[in-house]
Amino acid sequence: DQLRQHQYGMQAGRTFRAMHRVVSEGLQSGDVPPTRLTPEQIVFCIASTAIGSHIMVGNPHAAMMAGIDDPSQAVCQNLGVLWDGLGWKPLSGEWDYEAVDRRIKQEVFPEATWFKP
Repeated sequence: DQLRQHQYGMQAGRTFRAMHRVVSEGLQSGDVPPTRLTPEQIVFCIASTAIGSHIMVGNPHAAMMAGIDDPSQAVCQNLGVLWDGLGWKPLSGEWDYEAVDRRIKQEVFPEATWFKP
């Protein structure tokens, strides 16, 4: 219905604005090296990778053909490849992002069943 679509659009807008803020701060701080891409293009790339990854792992046949056992991990890995490709510091090989995810799960979402770091 229209109300639900409006609410979805509002939340999507909030998400894109938050992502834009993080990307812009990364560029300003030097955590993301200078690039020809605009913050908007980087946000679009991140969102496209995340959404595409969710679609692929949500398709049991595609996930099976790709050898994906853990869909959540696959989405995170895909985004890590993207961020590493942008040179976003610290690179995945320089930081234990899985430990960060575990800490977030324990401290922020202890009862969540959907968050599986």
